[in-house]
Amino acid sequence: MATDQSIGLTGFDVKVKEDACAVREVVLPRKATAPDEDVETFSEIFRAFRALTMEADKLLLRRGLGRAHFRALHVIATEPGGTVSGTAGTLGVSLQAMTRVMNDLSARELIRFESDADDKRKRRVFTTDEGQAVFREIFKAQTDVLRRATALAGPDAFAGYRAFMRAIIDKAQPT
Repeated sequence: MATDQSIGLTGFDVKVKEDACAVREVVLPRKATAPDEDVETFSEIFRAFRALTMEADKLLLRRGLGRAHFRALHVIATEPGGTVSGTAGTLGVSLQAMTRVMNDLSARELIRFESDADDKRKRRVFTTDEGQAVFREIFKAQTDVLRRATALAGPDAFAGYRAFMRAIIDKAQPT
């Protein structure tokens, strides 16, 4: 189910349209009245995200998949043996939304479920060989963008980017 949200950004609203698994659209006002630096920072983040995901989106579209599928596949491929609820928690989505995505991935034979050895009620999730291949293809498209950017900006810039992203993830979240 899609929802619209408004979030405050230095004196004006940014409209965010999202569903349970992914942000679908971000609408910025045409002429910002907020301090230009904040607006430019967010504009750069949005443009960088688009550049990072553009080729991956094309690959996903060819397979009839979306970003929600890839987000789930990423977690399953990098954390094999997790649970459906654990994957939903990692991605910050509802269990219902995650179940829909995982059922679709399972029907396409990109993931498989195994009963937990200690607790048969729990299902562990793994990528299939095909799922791992899809993950690697799409992940490579995204890492190629990062490698080209690092080559242009330099390794010190990339180290600064990593520190900046970790600060957002780890320290700047409201409690």
